[in-house]
Amino acid sequence: MRYCILKMITDVNIKTKRIVDTPKELTSKIPITSEEALFVEQSRQIVRDILDGKDERKILIVGPCSIHNIDVAIDYAHQLITIIDANPHLYIMMRVYFEKPRTSVGWKGFIYDPDLDGTNNINVGLFMARRLLKTITKLKIPIATEFLDSIIPQYLSDYVSWVAIGARTTESQVHRQLASGLSAPVGFKNGTLGNTDIMVNALKACQSSHCFMGVDNDGHICQIETSGNRYCHSILRGGKSGPNYYTENIAKLTQELNDAKVSNKILIDASHGNSGSNAQRQNLVINNSIPTLKMYKNVIGFMVESNIHGGRQNLSSNLEYGVSITDECLSLDETRLLVNKLSL
Repeated sequence: MRYCILKMITDVNIKTKRIVDTPKELTSKIPITSEEALFVEQSRQIVRDILDGKDERKILIVGPCSIHNIDVAIDYAHQLITIIDANPHLYIMMRVYFEKPRTSVGWKGFIYDPDLDGTNNINVGLFMARRLLKTITKLKIPIATEFLDSIIPQYLSDYVSWVAIGARTTESQVHRQLASGLSAPVGFKNGTLGNTDIMVNALKACQSSHCFMGVDNDGHICQIETSGNRYCHSILRGGKSGPNYYTENIAKLTQELNDAKVSNKILIDASHGNSGSNAQRQNLVINNSIPTLKMYKNVIGFMVESNIHGGRQNLSSNLEYGVSITDECLSLDETRLLVNKLSL
């Protein structure tokens, strides 16, 4: 009788539940080696030094809008090495995004649906995602990603050198708490409307200590207390109000950050609202921002969406190799030309 009553009021809208490997189980299948861990820590330290003004290089975070094909991602990484080697004055990290925040509905990313068919095999997605991170790290390419689900970092964060908190989650208390405990530097984006106040508040929260509930490597629910993460910074990505990478936007935000007594370091996202979701306009953002780099030393670099081939395609059973299934991207050839502009 009691069971029947509970069924009436619990899990009413739950279709299925599947057991997922714990972080410890996954990391034991794909362990990080000492050499790989040292590379990740060295990469994080370079980003910290750039944020502290000890390293004068500019950061360039470049790569696919989202990972949907492991072979494509590895192919891209191998070709990215030539760009990295040709531009030692830049600190280039590969954008390796497995989670996609959606405005309403849509494909949520490789971790959640690695087969691209709605079968939602998260165990496979996590396994393949971690294996890809290991492969890219072996190539000595620093990894940048966005964390959306607060549990995912336990599975992947040891391979990540830099983390983004996206426009839809910057205002989320859960993500601010998460960022305060991450071991890597974190960039917070402005809101989808283009407003920067929630981003400034997020930086205040990130550098502060927090206590919240989370999951440990064994999958246990824990009370987690953080010390705060002082290596957080802003990302200007534009919004519904239009681009916000212009000199006047940088000047205004710099003053706001200084007044709030948080890091005044700013990364410019050349895509999204700043490009009007037109990949080719990322070139315009970079061109217009070069004088800004000289005026404002607190602008630490750029994010660029790039894939093997340019453009985008809809998710289907007959996908073109190396073309994004989410946002438009520049091709690798176009990316090389864009990076050359940052050599000026």
